[in-house]
Amino acid sequence: MLGRVTIWEHWDGIKEDGIFWSDDMNSYNHYSYGYVIDWMYSAAGGIKPDKAGVDSVIIEPYTTKYIEWVETKYNLRNGKIMSKWTNTEDGTKYEIKTPVDAKIIINEKEYIVGAGEYEFLI
Repeated sequence: MLGRVTIWEHWDGIKEDGIFWSDDMNSYNHYSYGYVIDWMYSAAGGIKPDKAGVDSVIIEPYTTKYIEWVETKYNLRNGKIMSKWTNTEDGTKYEIKTPVDAKIIINEKEYIVGAGEYEFLI
């Protein structure tokens, strides 16, 4: 899908022989897959803007026993945010990297932090 600016209804919008799926079965601007990406960043990874700008963020990952791990990264003008969590035998390990001030919320407990890298085992 190189060079496309929207998400097609079929991940494989063009067949191997270069022919499109039929027009009645292929929307060329399909939002449903984009919503999955939004959920991965804002819910599973928990990366959310704190204010209208990008000088602070809220990182509140949503974890579940049904997913082994999640890692999301987002580039800001100030650097890269990374939110990763992994289910382990000892609990859930959180690895957070933020280039700006952040409010990290894990299991309803808030941590106000500056730019840096942080680990939690809960």
